[in-house]
Amino acid sequence: HYQVNWTCSSCFKKHDSILVSKTKYTFKNLEHSRTYNFSVKAMTTKFGSGEASTVTATITDNFGAVGSLSQSLSENNLTLHWDMPTDVEKGDVQIYQISWCQEEQYYYCWERNTINSTGNATHFTMQVLSGYTYNFYVQAYTAYGVGRESSIQVIVPPLALAVSYGYGRATGGNYGLEVSLHWWRSHSYVDNTHYDFKYRCDDCLGGHDIYRSIRSINQTSIIIDVDRGQRYTLWNKAHAAYGFGTQAQTTVLIKSKLGPVTSLKAVIDPKEKDRVHLSWKAPAHSSIKSYIVVIECPDCASFKTDPVVREETNFTQILPCGNSYKFTVRGVTKDSKRTQESTQTLSLPAPVGKVTNFTVKPKPFKPDDILGDEKECSVIRWGPPQEKEPSSAEWNGYEIVVRTIDSPKNILYFTNTSKETQEFTLCVTERNELQAGKEYFFEIRVTVPCGFGERARVIARFASVLVPNQPPTSSARKQTVNKGLNPVIWAVPVAVIGLILVVIMIYFIHKSRRLERSMFALMTRKIIDDDDDDEGGVTFHSGEDAPLIQGFSDDEPLVTA
Repeated sequence: HYQVNWTCSSCFKKHDSILVSKTKYTFKNLEHSRTYNFSVKAMTTKFGSGEASTVTATITDNFGAVGSLSQSLSENNLTLHWDMPTDVEKGDVQIYQISWCQEEQYYYCWERNTINSTGNATHFTMQVLSGYTYNFYVQAYTAYGVGRESSIQVIVPPLALAVSYGYGRATGGNYGLEVSLHWWRSHSYVDNTHYDFKYRCDDCLGGHDIYRSIRSINQTSIIIDVDRGQRYTLWNKAHAAYGFGTQAQTTVLIKSKLGPVTSLKAVIDPKEKDRVHLSWKAPAHSSIKSYIVVIECPDCASFKTDPVVREETNFTQILPCGNSYKFTVRGVTKDSKRTQESTQTLSLPAPVGKVTNFTVKPKPFKPDDILGDEKECSVIRWGPPQEKEPSSAEWNGYEIVVRTIDSPKNILYFTNTSKETQEFTLCVTERNELQAGKEYFFEIRVTVPCGFGERARVIARFASVLVPNQPPTSSARKQTVNKGLNPVIWAVPVAVIGLILVVIMIYFIHKSRRLERSMFALMTRKIIDDDDDDEGGVTFHSGEDAPLIQGFSDDEPLVTA
């Protein structure tokens, strides 16, 4: 028999031993990223145990992981492709376990679906739903244990069933008003298309909590009950048996017959530049119980306030500096009717000026990197901002925003960076809607304790698109030619140095007659064939005495110079 042992000082299980009769044994389910010391010795009944032979092996972190996991999507059929693990023999792969889940609102999976395929299969096909995001996981089960899990995210595009147009109108009297929303079917309409409709009263006293949803409507219009003087946001999304379409949104303001509040003013506090005072007067011929104040920031990347209910005709609010705001005030009568809205806009000054040297340029990449993760990126660079006030030195970072040109309110990306950062790389990812080669508004401004500095904005084309098989330009060809001439430049001094060394060597050779005669003898030495004589001979073609070349000694050095 043979006694097989292993030890692992950093493993959860430190050692193991087994007695086997064959000259091969497989240890299964060893820990990844660990180094094992194995030893084998023979056990005999006549002579006892033999000397142990040892070997060390390291289990890599990616042991048993499948390679080149990729996906291809054809309509609603998804196919996963992968290569078998490179560190496992083909016959030792027993099964591949494929699991997947649909991402929820918070970008993680609650549970997985699992299916097994044979060890010979390197692809898997299934149907997926449009408009969903999936996470797929592939894991090899081998004769040595479970391999490392590989994963890939698949975003299935939504169906072309988006609502293309919507509008609303009010009908009826003061109570039981109706808004009728109509939409058109998409060009890719199918018979089993339904629509999920939901709406929210933005100005109701309950704020955004008043929310209703109506699912699976098979017509292209709907009527809901509304009240005068209220603003409603309505959403609509088409769906079929194999997925969802994109969501359409519209806002409807139901006009009131009651007049608006008057003399609405918004002024900045003279001492605190980030404090705003609102004041107004009650509408004539109305018995007002309270007022609803709504504050909006159309250009802000992240700003949200709930409607405020006030019984007085004034209101004070601290707001971030450097922004423009829209203030809306409505009155609410004792019988819960809403007046028409009255609006006022106001811009809070920025204590810090714009950043300097603001540029957005595509990030260069080589054709060999076309499959890399950063092949569609832009590099944003800027300099410190212009100071406007002594307190401007308190700025502590930057805000970067990317907007669409056709609709600047549509923000595709925004982030905040530290004060030390003056360069930022933005790439196309699965989490944003940026497209390489398309123009966008790029904005940057500093963040200060009271809010923001002035906004710097440029229009730039995002990232770059590599054109394959493009012939080199004339300048590139010129650079190539010049590059070929470069060896001539450095070959000249090398040749000069070599010539100098040869001259020095000849000088010393002539200086030492003994060395010259010895080297001459070596170059003219002639070996006599073994058939003619048992001993070799040396023939000298010089009339001078033979040098001491046959036997060198310490007191007769060959080189005297």
